[in-house]
Amino acid sequence: MGNGLGQLGSSILSFVLGLRILKSLDSVFLYSFSQVIGPLVAILILPILGSAIDKFNKNKLISLSQLASCLGLLIFTILNDGSSFNFIEIIFLLIILKISDQVLSTTLNASTVNVIRENEVQDFRSKLQLIQSASMVFSPILAVFILDRFSLRSLLILEIFIEFIVLLIYSRVDFRNKESEEEIVSQSLFSLFKEGINFIFSYKKIVFGFSFVLMINFVLGIVNVGIPYIEINYLELSNKAYAINDSILAIGLIIGSLLASRIPSKGSLNVAKNSIGMIGIVTLILGILLAFNFNKLGGAMLVGLYFAIIGIAITVCNILISSRSIIKIPKEYQGRVFSVLNALSQVSLPISMLFYGFILDLVNFVPVFIISALILLLITYITPWAFRLDLKNDNLE
Repeated sequence: MGNGLGQLGSSILSFVLGLRILKSLDSVFLYSFSQVIGPLVAILILPILGSAIDKFNKNKLISLSQLASCLGLLIFTILNDGSSFNFIEIIFLLIILKISDQVLSTTLNASTVNVIRENEVQDFRSKLQLIQSASMVFSPILAVFILDRFSLRSLLILEIFIEFIVLLIYSRVDFRNKESEEEIVSQSLFSLFKEGINFIFSYKKIVFGFSFVLMINFVLGIVNVGIPYIEINYLELSNKAYAINDSILAIGLIIGSLLASRIPSKGSLNVAKNSIGMIGIVTLILGILLAFNFNKLGGAMLVGLYFAIIGIAITVCNILISSRSIIKIPKEYQGRVFSVLNALSQVSLPISMLFYGFILDLVNFVPVFIISALILLLITYITPWAFRLDLKNDNLE
């Protein structure tokens, strides 16, 4: 309930703020800058976030993060009448919300093993992904519906109310790790962070996982930038067709969530690797097919099928890897490990989007897709061999 309401409220607010920046400020650069705020905040708070989560009372951290969201939104609502926005005020709000979101999401990840039985973690993560995917489908529709009938200030007040309800829901759950809380309470945040980094580099599979995420996220920038480029500049799809393909991606995410809950936990890391391999294969096929001329209908159907497949594959991979991490990483290190993973995941994607945006302005998109797909396949199947890892074995090495 808490995750569902929180995801829906955050998705609606993100959509509305992005729309408001584009319309009120009429600047693509300012919009792009607003999108970089999240990764920058994630990196800046990295040294203390994971250590604080492992050291302090998780219930208090979650409550403080939710209160910060409510107060930030309340101050922003009071300062603005809804007709126009100051960009600096929006940036400050985004920073507060991002810090709150990082604390909340990382703490929840690190606390899952404290409240969910080990044999139910994968099913639980699948349900969370299902909620997130449903939010992607319905949040833009709900946002537009509310904006058409009510003022923006009313929507902000609704979001404050949602965040407060989420706070009340989470207050009913005991997220604490009672076994390790006393052992690390005397250590400083810096020493805990250093200890967490040493722990990460002591296991090949964790180092491999971080390296894999960085490389895969970077190459997947071709999806985030290249596909919209093809839809708009090459196929010249209508707004309706563009929106339908986005919905197909969300449907793929939902199907992937349902499939992941039914995959046996044994050997799940190998399944996750093959899911990424599937993305590389279909991206290669798409790049080859796009070398031929397509009419709008054929092109839209091709991209729609591509979205459905990668939606399923990405979701299966995310759920399986996160589930194994929650189960196998010791409780007292989970805050630090997940904070590093979250920060690396967020940083690599915007950098890759800038890279592919630059490349696609200079080079024909067909070779860019084909080369990116081949690199993705090489990373997927060569990197485990280079690390000498047996992904059929889910234990830490």
